[in-house]
Amino acid sequence: MAASRVRARLPSLLGRPLPSKLFLPNRFPRFARAHAAKNRGFDAPGPMAGLSSVALAMVMTLGVPLGIPGVSHALLSNPNAGMARSATAALRRAVPVMNDKLGTVQTELERAQYLLRFPNRKPWGQMNSIANQVLVQIEANRDGVLQGVPDEKKEEAEAIIKKITENIDGMQVALVGQDSDKTATYLARALLATSDLEMLEMPSLPYTLPARYASLPYLQGRATVQMTFEGINDPLNVIIDGYSAPLTCGNFLKNLQEGVYKGSKVSISDKTTVFVRPSNTPSTPSLPLEVRLKDELRPEYRQPLDITNGDYPALPLSIYGAVAMAHGSEDTLNAPAEFFIYKFDRASMGGLGGLSFEEGQFSVFGYVTEDSQGVLEAITDGAQVSDTNVVTGSEKLIQAPGTAEIVGPE
Repeated sequence: MAASRVRARLPSLLGRPLPSKLFLPNRFPRFARAHAAKNRGFDAPGPMAGLSSVALAMVMTLGVPLGIPGVSHALLSNPNAGMARSATAALRRAVPVMNDKLGTVQTELERAQYLLRFPNRKPWGQMNSIANQVLVQIEANRDGVLQGVPDEKKEEAEAIIKKITENIDGMQVALVGQDSDKTATYLARALLATSDLEMLEMPSLPYTLPARYASLPYLQGRATVQMTFEGINDPLNVIIDGYSAPLTCGNFLKNLQEGVYKGSKVSISDKTTVFVRPSNTPSTPSLPLEVRLKDELRPEYRQPLDITNGDYPALPLSIYGAVAMAHGSEDTLNAPAEFFIYKFDRASMGGLGGLSFEEGQFSVFGYVTEDSQGVLEAITDGAQVSDTNVVTGSEKLIQAPGTAEIVGPE
């Protein structure tokens, strides 16, 4: 079939019901068929299944523009389209939400953010309606939205509520003017403030650790740490997330406080992975691989995720500046101290689904902050860690007594 005929038929093809799996016909060039087939595991059963792989293969092969009605929606309907693509979004969504009223506020704002991603014909009116609904929700259920905030934090919570509503007001002005950039800015600020309020309501873990790991140190909540490297004036700031990886964060923070990483040399692999390998490895046994599924409350242990089945992590590796533990003696264990920072680039390193091929295989426990990305780029192979520091969250490290059994069958 000629390319022009495929382009002409594409809108009608996208407008009719699709089978549970859609494969490229033999008339497409071999490399495009192979590339889509290799990555079709990112698609889940359903009426839109397989469409993103096919659509992108058509783009590569035929130059089909993404502005064609239906294609843009299809790409955003990919099952991993809702997975966080930035450290800010990943950390925001990783905060457990136990308050339904506040959860509704976040869900609606996330929905508006999703609609704003439409590359053409943005639903301005629908986004404005969502903004109105959120303001009504906050005003009508103010006590419910603040439920769970400790009494000593009520004043801080009220200030956060004010910040949320002020940014939604600004967002509505931007929506009336159909200004995408300003809408995105106000919306991001409102979502960030919502996340801050959620953390006030969730000062500790909303679940108990498995009994066999209960005597290990763990982090309940968030902490911010700094690492300074030889020859670089500014420190590297990292936010670590104990909600998603409490044991991994607890072990890392304990190592940091004990000076394990001071004097460690950096090894850079393929210009994309910055390894920090302590010269004196602590006697702590290997810890379990710890990965929390997106939309799940607690992490899984010693179970790598299979993203081909739609198992996506709460803290993706496929984000620039992801911080993860290296593997231990086997792939289901973490090393006692060695970790790496992943300089993921979606354009050059991602599969057709835009994800790292190692996604779900490592314990990701935090991210380099956006203002430290320049520092990360400046780190060179062989550089030495000159200093480490816990900026916030040290009080959230729980040093449980005793020794846990780690290695062995679950």
